[in-house]
Amino acid sequence: MNSLAEMTPSQVRKMIRRNELVRPTAGMASGYTQANLAILKKGCF
Repeated sequence: MNSLAEMTPSQVRKMIRRNELVRPTAGMASGYTQANLAILKKGCF
């Protein structure tokens, strides 16, 4: 298997979906930007 930094984002996501990867994803898929988005209903907070 390639190192996690050398994998594409889709390869990393497949591993996560199969529960083969259960740790923080920082540093994976080198050359891509990671972003997180949370959408909350107004008044939820």
